[in-house]
Amino acid sequence: MIDSSRFQRLALWFAGSAALSAALLWLAVRGLELTLVCQIATTARWDCLVLAALLGTLSLWLRASRWQLLLHQLHIRDFASIYWATSVAAFANLCVPRTGDIVRTVRMSAVNPAASPYIVATVVAEKLADVLGLLSLAVTAAITAPEESRWLMGIRTPLLVLGAICATLLVAGATLSHWTARVFTNLPIGPRLRALVLDSLRQLSEGLGALHQLRRASAFLALSVLMWCVELGGVIATAAAVGISAPTAAACLFIAGLGFGSLLPTAPLQIGLYQLVAISALTPFGTDRPSALAFSLVAQATTLAVVAVWGTLGLAFRGIKGSRP
Repeated sequence: MIDSSRFQRLALWFAGSAALSAALLWLAVRGLELTLVCQIATTARWDCLVLAALLGTLSLWLRASRWQLLLHQLHIRDFASIYWATSVAAFANLCVPRTGDIVRTVRMSAVNPAASPYIVATVVAEKLADVLGLLSLAVTAAITAPEESRWLMGIRTPLLVLGAICATLLVAGATLSHWTARVFTNLPIGPRLRALVLDSLRQLSEGLGALHQLRRASAFLALSVLMWCVELGGVIATAAAVGISAPTAAACLFIAGLGFGSLLPTAPLQIGLYQLVAISALTPFGTDRPSALAFSLVAQATTLAVVAVWGTLGLAFRGIKGSRP
């Protein structure tokens, strides 16, 4: 049974998430004629939506391929198992924001608990790389934004500073783990605890340093660039489905806004966040608010369909073949 204090904390968290999503949704839909929005959304072109769904599937495949590069020490022979874990994580992340990385870490660690620190480190390294990718998209949008959106130029410096911090952590993370291991070696602790800590730090160092090998880093970068291009294509295809000719800068701004906005404790399916980000990203480029809101609904439904199908299938495929790093 869940104790009353934990239940109260969960209830407060869900209530706060629902309230935040409701506020974001209200900001997005206020003053709009919802019948017009529904009309635009229900007449979306299916060929564009099918293309967007295929690109979404390809994006999941590319994400799984990147993670396989980072998990090289586990010698996982079955790529499908990594793809299923990635798909389940994407589904979980959409249903309960920010849980996807926990789900895939637990799923992979359940097969090899001794490698948990290494798996966690690869997830951290991938997240840092994703932040760099999102920052690149945001800066691209800021540079190419129209005059009425020049406020984006003002955030370039904070974005570049954040990017420098993430890049430093990627480069120096393994070195920091080595330094921490040397400190623990000299501490007056029991041999069993020391061995456990040192083994965990070794795995953390290997996971964070997975991109320090030039060939692996080049492959990871190529897959990342291709993945972001595919996701941009998916946004543009979805926009075309509702009659919007979205420029690349608008798609960059939408993906970056949705990525950074996912840090907010919103309700399941990111209700409210999708709508406000879509309107904020598309209207500066000449899209009217009803069409932007219709785009958000169609994009949300398409994303849900893709991750629900592959995530549900992923729950049925649990086998992960590999060995301890």
